[in-house]
Amino acid sequence: MQSNKLSRNFAPVLLFSHGTTMLTGEESHVRDYWRYHGDKALKYPVKGIIMMGAHWEVGGRRVHVAANPDPKPERIGMVKSATWIHHVANPDIPTAHRCVELLRDAGFDAIADTQFNWLIDTFPMLIRMFPGGMPPVTIISLNSFFEPHFHLEIGRVLRPLRQEGYLFIGSGGGVHNLYRTDWKYNAIYRDNFAQEKPPDATHLEFRQALEDVICKNGGGPELKRGVIRLMKHPNYRDAHGTDDHYMPTCFVAGLVGEEEDRGEKAVLGAEVWELYGHPPEVLKAEDGPEPDEPGPGQVVVKVNKRPIHNGDLLVVSGGHDPIKRELPTNGYTPGCEGVGIIRALGQGVEDEFGLHIGDRVSFFSLGSWQELALVEAEYVTVVPHDLEDEVAAQLFINPVAAMMLARLVEEIAAHPQAGVLKIAAVKHVVEDLTASKMEAGVVLLTVAGSTVARLAAATLKAKGFTPIGLVRSATSAKALEKATGIDMIGFDGENWQQEVRKAAAGRRIFAAMDAVGGKIGAEVLSLLSPAGTLISYGSLTGEPIPVDHVHLCMTAKRICGIGMVHWTQLSYETRAADMVKLVQMVKENRLFFKVAGEFHLSDISEAIHLFRKPGRDGTVLLIN
Repeated sequence: MQSNKLSRNFAPVLLFSHGTTMLTGEESHVRDYWRYHGDKALKYPVKGIIMMGAHWEVGGRRVHVAANPDPKPERIGMVKSATWIHHVANPDIPTAHRCVELLRDAGFDAIADTQFNWLIDTFPMLIRMFPGGMPPVTIISLNSFFEPHFHLEIGRVLRPLRQEGYLFIGSGGGVHNLYRTDWKYNAIYRDNFAQEKPPDATHLEFRQALEDVICKNGGGPELKRGVIRLMKHPNYRDAHGTDDHYMPTCFVAGLVGEEEDRGEKAVLGAEVWELYGHPPEVLKAEDGPEPDEPGPGQVVVKVNKRPIHNGDLLVVSGGHDPIKRELPTNGYTPGCEGVGIIRALGQGVEDEFGLHIGDRVSFFSLGSWQELALVEAEYVTVVPHDLEDEVAAQLFINPVAAMMLARLVEEIAAHPQAGVLKIAAVKHVVEDLTASKMEAGVVLLTVAGSTVARLAAATLKAKGFTPIGLVRSATSAKALEKATGIDMIGFDGENWQQEVRKAAAGRRIFAAMDAVGGKIGAEVLSLLSPAGTLISYGSLTGEPIPVDHVHLCMTAKRICGIGMVHWTQLSYETRAADMVKLVQMVKENRLFFKVAGEFHLSDISEAIHLFRKPGRDGTVLLIN
């Protein structure tokens, strides 16, 4: 049996393609990714950062370690100074001297450089990872010979510091940014996403080769050999006219290239967390024991397919566990639903639940990312013969969430809390809540392209409400609007809030469903009419919603949460009746249950890489 479990290992190692300085000043998926890792590092917490960039090289056979107690970071060109000038470097002088000692003991000509000022391959990334202030940082130089084994060995020598909680970062490039970026268009548009020139085929091929070497090898000596061999790749010189941006990759390979690292899964930009962390690197496939014999009211299911949900990854990273419970000694298996065949029945199951060995069933149960799952029979439903496994694997989480959200919206509409505003001190707040506007009106939905949002929107529209969807971009909004017949608005517009108000056309925005959290959640809250309710049912950002309590007090707005756990508290009879309705709902909305890709359990890193890909259209399934 295979499952995917967290493993306790060394502290993280990250490899980033740092791109241009423009990434520092613009909102982007890459910038969000840096911030994500920074937040995780602070929660870990790491002892400090040790970093090798691509722009600092020294001559001879020497290695320099940054030891300037008051560095003046290089100006970040093409980016407004207001976005970065207030950030302060945090050099780690004691660790710098310790790195020098380790390198000297290994035979390197290493010195502490007390004059070095931080460059644009390190500082911009650090301030985006740690906008509230960075941990202590040590920077290691390249050697101008750009000899790959030399830089591998630097990583190997410093590798023991990972055991002490130091986060290592390599900042370079899968493709040298000098050869990818068309600076003319940057100058014209002041926007590095306005490239009129697509990536060259040779660049894409080498970038894929690099990802394959990292992902398919993981840690261990094979990674080191693979990284070195890539310098003989026929497209290497097209991707790297000079070798400087590739040396941080060699440095990282040295950090995770020992026998002890063998078998660690990796993705491009990888790290390994001891307890909670970035899922692709803390999850690994293992052979495990057969589950126990099913007890009364239980069944064993041979799982065929199971989806990846954002909640699964939040559990892995600790985002769904504010208590931060200790990881079980035998690891933790994620997942919460799937489809398969009943292998064994516990006492009374056949009589009480009408289940039989050999039935094809959908189920809701923690730990579904394994081949055999022990499941409570009350959370199992027989799959109709005309419902494919790809759809049946998604029968619980998203449809149940959509049903619960729609129910809650109906309850809110049926019981408006207008009375509380009669004591408000601000006159215009009271006047905004006239009787004519108290009818159930507009419902906002973030992540409106998701299965949950589409199902909920369709249900609410059928009941007479007006859903307005919010998505990442105006381009996505147009496509979804055409597909669903529901107003869609992209967050990337400068005046998207005004577009929402225009679409509402004076009607009361009495409720919103949010699965993003963070800043977006707060902005959606601000769009609600007085006495409106924000329903939180997820957090794609992993960030809390910053709330102005005065705003809540004066407008009588509410925030509430809803999750699968609330559905489990209903009676079995209610849940069984719900499943009958949900099966019919799913059959009528098959088009909402697209599959973006299927991956074997052992290919979890590749699966999560696709899951996190912007613009992904469909669910990612794990198969046996």
